[in-house]
Amino acid sequence: PIWLYLVCAGACDIIGYVFGCVAQPYLTTLMYALMNQAIVPFTVAISMALLGSRYVALESGAVCVVIAGAISCVFVGSEIGGSNSTSMAILTMVTTCFPAAAYVLKQHVFQAWEMRH
Repeated sequence: PIWLYLVCAGACDIIGYVFGCVAQPYLTTLMYALMNQAIVPFTVAISMALLGSRYVALESGAVCVVIAGAISCVFVGSEIGGSNSTSMAILTMVTTCFPAAAYVLKQHVFQAWEMRH
């Protein structure tokens, strides 16, 4: 049923928010914002799997740039110093999969609703 997708989307939103709150005190504002950009490749991957979305080479290249930027910031950010925890940066980057999943699940519900009406 469609309502189950919304329940799962809500749970993913909450999980993403909790992990964000856990990691944020250990990262600078800039690093936290950069790690949250990892939501883009997760959104692309999940939308391809769940919605059957297709992307052109330019879009795929842009996603690769985002991935490379996020990964390089983890390593460079730990060497520069400051108050960045490498493990918390990785945690923030990896757990953006939950809000990405929530977004795609909601999009799935909207598409199903349009098909019915």
